[in-house]
Amino acid sequence: MTFENNLLNPLSTNCFLLILLFSLSVTSCKEDEVHTSQVEYLKPSYAQGYRLGMVKDCEWLECIHPSTQKTLVRVVRDSSAFDILSNMFVDGVAHIVISEKKKLATLSTTHVALINQGAGLEYWSGGAFISYLQNEEALQMIDNSKASDLGGVPEFDKEKCLAINPSAVLIYPYGDPLNNLELGIPVVPILEYLESTPLGRTEWMCAIGWMVGEHAKAKLAFSLISKEYEHLKSLIAQTNSARPVVFTGSVREGKWSAPGGGSLVARFIEDAGGEYLFRDGGGLENLTLDLESVIVSAENADLWGLVIFAPDGYSIAKMVLDDQRHSYLIPESRKVFYCNTAEVDYFGDLIVSPERVLGDLIALIRPDVVLGKRLEEKSFKWLQEE
Repeated sequence: MTFENNLLNPLSTNCFLLILLFSLSVTSCKEDEVHTSQVEYLKPSYAQGYRLGMVKDCEWLECIHPSTQKTLVRVVRDSSAFDILSNMFVDGVAHIVISEKKKLATLSTTHVALINQGAGLEYWSGGAFISYLQNEEALQMIDNSKASDLGGVPEFDKEKCLAINPSAVLIYPYGDPLNNLELGIPVVPILEYLESTPLGRTEWMCAIGWMVGEHAKAKLAFSLISKEYEHLKSLIAQTNSARPVVFTGSVREGKWSAPGGGSLVARFIEDAGGEYLFRDGGGLENLTLDLESVIVSAENADLWGLVIFAPDGYSIAKMVLDDQRHSYLIPESRKVFYCNTAEVDYFGDLIVSPERVLGDLIALIRPDVVLGKRLEEKSFKWLQEE
């Protein structure tokens, strides 16, 4: 039988068409396949703990450990993106689907501040550890039942969380913050506390803004903060004055505990024009030092900085009364500056206002630098004698 005659056979014709259709289908599937080599990443300007991934029309948030650069989770805002990621990545990293434009619940009061600054508290459904919350607007929302108190002491209120049905619960991913609770609600780790720079921590407001569909709004707000912060840093760079030596910390169980040389506090001091006494010790973690060695080292310091919780106020006299050994550490200048977390939201609103903190520190550490008008309420101020 000739080829021409075979084509006229109905059975042969049907087989030919099936083969042709199958071939076209396979070609089409290959064209639709997405590979990791096609992925583009949008990295933040300062933060090391997250990035945005993009391929074709798919976009996702990756939460990354800043030190190890290990990806902890990928977050998408629709199920189609979930399918793409599941086919593209086979590395065992969890993929989480959240709902865009829906509210978030929090485990840390710091995350309330990040939501507020990045997207607005209209995207906050409630949180745990409300007793530590200092943001007045957020507290009013709790009082008016516009947001829910999710407990935390002694335990997280799972039932109440399920009732408000947030898009996700934001957690800090160390230890077991939810005590093995299976919520049935997406849980997203926020690693701002591992960032070593003030602007790195603040930039997490953009990651949270992305989660609720307000990325552009969050980026604009952050750009204003970072611009002011960098401007203040530039004022320090323009001077040739000597940097005062600053130390921080306090006595704890007979030892001196202080932030490490790679910590947020150390960066604030350096950016404010000071020289951190313990800059060569440790990283993000606190240092534990022999008190005697600190007393010797502090003889070369010009200033002492403190972060304390003192609802009844604080003074140099009270500091010495707390521990007589403090008297050996007070600089010859007797210049001690402090932030009282009972009066100032150091772990909340100030995390998203690093430019305010930096300006207040420059005014104390480097009075030779001329600043513009500052807010009357200071994040840091001089500790008085009595």
